[in-house]
Amino acid sequence: MNEQDITQSKLCVEIDRLHVKLGKVPSFQDMYEHGKYSVYTYSRTFGSWNEAIEAAGYTPRPSREKYTRNELIAEVQRVADVCDGKPTLSDIAEYGNISRNTYHNRFESWNNALELAGFAPRSSTDRISETDLLTALQQLTSTVDGVPTTTDMNENGPYSAGVYINRYGSWTEALESADVLIDPM
Repeated sequence: MNEQDITQSKLCVEIDRLHVKLGKVPSFQDMYEHGKYSVYTYSRTFGSWNEAIEAAGYTPRPSREKYTRNELIAEVQRVADVCDGKPTLSDIAEYGNISRNTYHNRFESWNNALELAGFAPRSSTDRISETDLLTALQQLTSTVDGVPTTTDMNENGPYSAGVYINRYGSWTEALESADVLIDPM
């Protein structure tokens, strides 16, 4: 399914599904971990995550406290201490107290945040080959019941789901690139 084929209505139905499943208005992170569609698809379609939440008929969470650059850098360094090395965005999601999106919004990229925190940024040589990504996704598919979700990949795959979303534009596009069958809605 192309991102262009995903209607606002389908996106709102997915927000409703997560609302019922989680018992709360889903956060950006909830959608990333449990949702059928990429959080970036919501942002591109509606303008922002909060606008998507409003379109689905819910009240978005109030804006979070504005962190200073120094507080954000200190948090990156704290997570690095917990992980005993340069943290990844997955580490920030798991061990951090501040949303990964905050770093992107404030520093324009994770690499910029890493550099300001005293770490070497990721380089193009850190890039995982497309063959390795697709093979890993196909292997994961054979171990789960049905079509693998981002949560399946994050919990059982060798790479984070975010790597796929960044490379292919959405989780759905990654599944299609790996020739993984997707159940139609």
